[in-house]
Amino acid sequence: MHKVQSIAAEANTFLYRDTQQDKVLPQKDAPQWFTDLCHHAHGDMLPDDWRYEFIQDSLNSLENDDENPPDLNDLYPYTADRLNWLASRLDRHGYCDEAAEDMGESPKQILDFIALGMDRELREVFDLIREQLEEIADENIDEEPAGV
Repeated sequence: MHKVQSIAAEANTFLYRDTQQDKVLPQKDAPQWFTDLCHHAHGDMLPDDWRYEFIQDSLNSLENDDENPPDLNDLYPYTADRLNWLASRLDRHGYCDEAAEDMGESPKQILDFIALGMDRELREVFDLIREQLEEIADENIDEEPAGV
């Protein structure tokens, strides 16, 4: 895990928060392996602001040597964040539906339903990032993390 932790720390340097737009963006001069990491974390999705937020959240967690996804309630405790997440893409409700289906029933309150969906996407991104970083670490087992 130490190698993954080092690569996550390096990857984190290629993200920045654009304060005017209040969103996380990749550095324009980021290396190709980092661009590939972001593409992997986006899956079939076009570049997406919330995906970049979740990429940074995942990298922070892995950089701190945490093998578990970050806690949604710690990161996004506010209703406005959760509603903004849901409204940002017309297909995000699918994460809510899948999470409720896995539970076997829908939550009683709509905000809990949304939180489940948001948490599901955050965990998906975390798993994709961890998977890719582990692959990079395995490929570069004898090399230093810098310049992966």
